[in-house]
Amino acid sequence: LTANATPGIVADLIVEAGGTVMFSETEEIMGAEHILAERAASPEVAADLMRAVRECEKLGDFLGMQIIPLGPDNIDGGLTTTEEKSLGAVRKGGTSPLQQVVGYAERPTKKGLIFMDAPAPGAENITSIAASGTQMLLFNTGVGNPIANAISPTLKITGNHVTADHFSDNIDVDVSAIITDGMSLPEAGEILYQAVIEVANGRRTKSEILGDTEIT
Repeated sequence: LTANATPGIVADLIVEAGGTVMFSETEEIMGAEHILAERAASPEVAADLMRAVRECEKLGDFLGMQIIPLGPDNIDGGLTTTEEKSLGAVRKGGTSPLQQVVGYAERPTKKGLIFMDAPAPGAENITSIAASGTQMLLFNTGVGNPIANAISPTLKITGNHVTADHFSDNIDVDVSAIITDGMSLPEAGEILYQAVIEVANGRRTKSEILGDTEIT
């Protein structure tokens, strides 16, 4: 509702300006992959996305485990179903057409919105995205996650006012006012967009200042 929707607005602004936006976490979109596939720029791209999700499900079956991205922290945060979380994950990509699906750490060959087939755990995921050539990472965290990439500046965003207060040393952009003070999504998107521009121009992120960087 907040920290997922806000980067989606920024994603649209960057794509509209001619840039490239990549989002990821294959198991996080399970249950909403068909909605994202409907936005694919071609049937081939839609098929690539659906194939990535099916392969992830097959891997879970092979390992004898059920892939459920809804963890105890998500339930504590108010989520009720896997599909509910997946809808939020899809929102991070904004509303523009999906141009390409790439593999782990693969460099995109197209501009616009890209989906990377990579696992959801934070360190593994941001490592794969940075390795593909991404120049900045937007990292949403509900309950607070200190990790960031050592190469690509990592902006931490939260929509949880408790996290914003208790984890403020690690949070770059707080959009919890969407819930608490009536901030609109476009207003939140503009705040995050300006933060992206500032970091692109040299402002250090909280993670850089603290030295909380990790590659796996």
